[in-house]
Amino acid sequence: MPQSISGGALPWQRLAGKNHHERDDRITFEEESHVYSVDGVPLQISVTSLVGNLHKHFDADEIIRKMRKNAQKFAVGPYYGKTDNEIKAGWDKNRDEASGAGTRIHLDIEHYYNSDPIGNLAGDQYEALESKEWEYFLEYQRKHGSKFTPYRTEWLVWDLSLNLAGSIDMVYRRPDGDLAIYDWKRTKELKLRNDFDNMLGPCSHLPDVNYWHYAIQLNVYRRILQTCYGEKVTALALVVLHPNNPTYQVVKLPMLDDIIDEIFEARRRAVAQGGGAVLCFDS
Repeated sequence: MPQSISGGALPWQRLAGKNHHERDDRITFEEESHVYSVDGVPLQISVTSLVGNLHKHFDADEIIRKMRKNAQKFAVGPYYGKTDNEIKAGWDKNRDEASGAGTRIHLDIEHYYNSDPIGNLAGDQYEALESKEWEYFLEYQRKHGSKFTPYRTEWLVWDLSLNLAGSIDMVYRRPDGDLAIYDWKRTKELKLRNDFDNMLGPCSHLPDVNYWHYAIQLNVYRRILQTCYGEKVTALALVVLHPNNPTYQVVKLPMLDDIIDEIFEARRRAVAQGGGAVLCFDS
C-alpha cells in the first residue's frame, strides 16, 4: 500500500522527491477508507475497484459446490473430510496470512529502492524481514532489476476525467528513456485457464483468472501515465515472489490498447451518468 497518505512523501521516499511530478501535489490517499482524493475531493473509485468490476467476485459457497461435484478428485484432495465451514475458514486464514506477508515484502522493496545509495537499508535504520521472498527479490535485482533505473515506487496516479486513481508498485526508467511498470506479486500461481467463467464486458473473451486481472490493471496504469503524465510506457511485467516457488519469476504482460479503450469509454459513460455505476457498457 502507498505509505504517503495525506502529508506528501515521507522523508525516506526519496524517489518521490527526485522524480517529482506536479500532479503529485494534488492527490492524497487515506489508508483506512482506501479513498483517493484530488484537490481535497474524494474520487469515486480506485483502479483496483475498476478491475474488480470486470470479473466475478469470489463466491466460496459456489466454488465448494463445484468442487464437490467432482467426488473422485475431492476424495483424495486436501479438503477430504472437511465441512464447508472448515474449508472456508482455511481459505480465510490463508488469505489473511498472505495479505500480511505481501504487505511486508512490498514495504521492504520500497525501502530498498528509496535508500541512498540503493539497497543501503541500514542508512535509514531499516531492516528487511528475512524471508524466501526477500531472497528472491535480491536475486531478481541482481539479474534483472539492476538493468533499469528506479524511477518511482507506490506512485499515486489519477485521471480526473474518469474519477479514477491508483497506486503503481514500481516504475523504472529504461535505458532508452521510456518507462516500465512492474508489480510485485506474492502469489503461488499465475492462472491462465478457467474452464467455468470468463471476465465481463470488453474482457468477456478472456478467462476469469488472476493473470488477466493483473494484465488489465497494469494496462490501466499505463494508459493513465501516457495520457495524463506525458510518459511513454513500453514494458509491463509481474515479478512473482512466493516462498513455495523455487525462485522468482518475471512475467511480461501484453499491451491491451483496444480493451483499455473500451473500458475507459465505459467508465466515461458511467461518470457522465452521475457515477452511480462503475462501468456502463451500453451507449
